[in-house]
Amino acid sequence: MVLHYRVQSRKLQVKFPEWFPTKVVPKGEAYIDFRFDAKEIFNRFARSDDAWDELQRDGTINVDGFFDYLVNDPQVFRLVEEEFNLYKHHRRNSTEDGDEPRGWMRHMFYSLTQQLVRQDPAYWTMVAAARPDQNWRLASYPY
Repeated sequence: MVLHYRVQSRKLQVKFPEWFPTKVVPKGEAYIDFRFDAKEIFNRFARSDDAWDELQRDGTINVDGFFDYLVNDPQVFRLVEEEFNLYKHHRRNSTEDGDEPRGWMRHMFYSLTQQLVRQDPAYWTMVAAARPDQNWRLASYPY
């Protein structure tokens, strides 16, 4: 439904007014005009003085060790490994009832591990800094 109305959001608001709060910002308050130095923020979180320039030059960058906590923190790694093992179990190549395997499981497309990464404040900061419009009010949608 939302996808259908994505270009005409006002029509969606008229058709389903209960989906939209009457006031997002309380009366008398305004949005904060928050600005930041994208290059400084990007370099800080990338732990490199050249990261921003590399991103501008190449259009992409690998930040070594950025998600190391996924494997270095024993608690987090155990949960990630458990989720992957659960996925592998349900994706197994043969089934007990003789049916053909069902292959990739659509409901696992956006796993807990992916959600953990997408909600990482450092990742969010890097994405906001890398955006040309420096928008920091972001929503993460699985695709």
